[in-house]
Amino acid sequence: MREWLRSAIYKGRIMPTENEAEQQRADNRKRCAELGGRIAPTAQVSSAVSFDDPIDIGDGAVVYAPAFIGGFTYVNVGAVVFPHVRIGKFCSIGRNVQIGAARHPVEFLSSHPFQFSPALFNRVQGYPALQTEKWRFHEPTTVGNDVWLGTNCVIVAGVKIGDGAVVGAGAVVTKDVAPYEIVGGVPARRIRLRFDEDKVSRLLKTRWWDLPLDSLKNIPFGNIDQAITSIEAIRSSKENA
Repeated sequence: MREWLRSAIYKGRIMPTENEAEQQRADNRKRCAELGGRIAPTAQVSSAVSFDDPIDIGDGAVVYAPAFIGGFTYVNVGAVVFPHVRIGKFCSIGRNVQIGAARHPVEFLSSHPFQFSPALFNRVQGYPALQTEKWRFHEPTTVGNDVWLGTNCVIVAGVKIGDGAVVGAGAVVTKDVAPYEIVGGVPARRIRLRFDEDKVSRLLKTRWWDLPLDSLKNIPFGNIDQAITSIEAIRSSKENA
C-alpha cells in the first residue's frame, strides 16, 4: 500500500482498503470539481485531506494527510504537501515545492530513523527492537493566506509562514516568516517587506481573503493604497449593517 495512505482513518480503522481509499479520492475529485476546482488525475491526494472551497492540485502533486488546503489555493505540478500542514486561502504554491519537509535528529547517534520509526524495514529481524527513541518527522506546519511559494522552495516542518508572505524560488525555510515578508536563499533570510508596516497592519486587519468574492468586485487591485481603502470601507459597512 502506498505510504501516503498510512495516515488515513476510514470507518474506524487505521487504514482504508485500497478500494475504499480510491473511492474516497474519487469522491474528493468529484466534490472539488463541483465546487469549481480540480484535482489532476495524476495527483496523489490522500483520502483524508480536507478542503472547504475550490482548490487546484496539479499533475504529479502529492498531498499527504492530515492536511487542510484553503479555498482558491493552487498546488502546482510536482509539489509535495507533507502531513500536518495547514494552508490558507489564495495561496500560490509553485512547481516542486515541498511543504512540511521532515526534520531528522542530528543530536542522536544517527540521523537515520531506525532509532524511532517503524515505517521502514520493519520485517527485518531485530530491526523493530532498535526503535527506543521518540522523534516526530513532521511537526505542524502553517502557511497563511495569500502566500506565494516560489518554484523548488522547501518549507521545513514546524515552520509558520505568515499571511501575504513570499518565499523566493529555491529557498530553504527553516524559521518562521513574518506576514508580508519576502525571503530567499539557503537558509532563507529576509529581503524586505512587500509593503510598509502601516500598509501591512491595515491589510492584516482587513482579512480580505475571508470576504465573499462578490465583495471584491471593482476593487482596484493594482493600486495598493486604493485597494486597502476600498476593502476597509467594505469591512466597515458590513460591521455597521
